Amino acid sequence: MTKRFIFLLAGVFIAVVACDKDADKGGDKNPAAASSESAPATPTPKAEEAAPLVLTALTLTDAGIKATIQAPEGAEAKDSYGTTEVKVGDGSTFFLQIDKGAPDLSAVKKTWQKNDMQKLQKLHVETEDVLIAETEMFGKTSFWLDAKVSLGDQVLHCKSGRGAPSYTRAQIDTFLTACQSLKTL
Repeated sequence: MTKRFIFLLAGVFIAVVACDKDADKGGDKNPAAASSESAPATPTPKAEEAAPLVLTALTLTDAGIKATIQAPEGAEAKDSYGTTEVKVGDGSTFFLQIDKGAPDLSAVKKTWQKNDMQKLQKLHVETEDVLIAETEMFGKTSFWLDAKVSLGDQVLHCKSGRGAPSYTRAQIDTFLTACQSLKTL
């Protein structure tokens, strides 16, 4: 029940952010006309054309994990209520959440399948260690990452930031590269 509430809350937050961004773009357009002129459900070319992020070593010790991760220049790591967050600025270009403990990826998959707000469109990657999902909400496509990463004798749940802006598949692939770069200090 709590997970459903969190996903619902995240979905509402994303919808509000998306509506605010559309309102900023639309000026004084009629809302009905704006919705018919909205972008296609695929990522915008601008997001795909962005230069690849340059990854550098970032220490996570101060955020609660004795490790390093390859993250974009300018990324910061902090502890947020027991979750290590690695992000650049507001998280719109890069945002990872890392929790201690192995994720139950089959449960994560079921959660996506049952989500009525972020409707699962396709599972792009589904392995023992990685789940990459594509969802759609209000005509906006988003990609999500959940990965199991071994770090010494512990296992971590590394995932794309929740409640954050929508990410493209290219961004999610960068997130996965970063997650898989975790190394014990």
